[in-house]
Amino acid sequence: MIFRGDTDYTWSRPEPNRRRYELLDGESKLAELAWADDDTTAAASSEGQRWTFTRTGFQSPILTIRNDAEASDLARFEPHTGGGGVLLLDSLEVEWKPNLWRGQWSWKTLGGSDLLVFKRNFSSGNREGEMRVQKEALGFSQTLLLALFGWYMVILVAEESAIAD
Repeated sequence: MIFRGDTDYTWSRPEPNRRRYELLDGESKLAELAWADDDTTAAASSEGQRWTFTRTGFQSPILTIRNDAEASDLARFEPHTGGGGVLLLDSLEVEWKPNLWRGQWSWKTLGGSDLLVFKRNFSSGNREGEMRVQKEALGFSQTLLLALFGWYMVILVAEESAIAD
């Protein structure tokens, strides 16, 4: 496990012209998320593991997670109309919820406890943010994948909002 509980991590965009993000613990790079040229698929990697995230559909989008070498989906996420939704990943069922202003998003247990909290800081136009890992998240083997997929969704929402403006 690369995380410590009740700790903040940073999502950084090292090159403003590329859709590539790094998850940092201080100066140490823990993971990377980078979009492919097709604008619908992103590759995530950390500790020798690789996944792809893909968005299909517009009015009723579906987001999928795959292990990089697999042909079948590991998980499928169908967002609710107002944002948020439920993800079933292996035996873990978690809820994705925004705060009122959508400046903060969280993976929560179905009982309502925060696992990961994402706060975006897009004021600089650089699309960076913070991620807080709660102690309860350390009990799940999927926490790293939730961290990567969560940031993927934060960026998608931000880009869709920018298009709508």
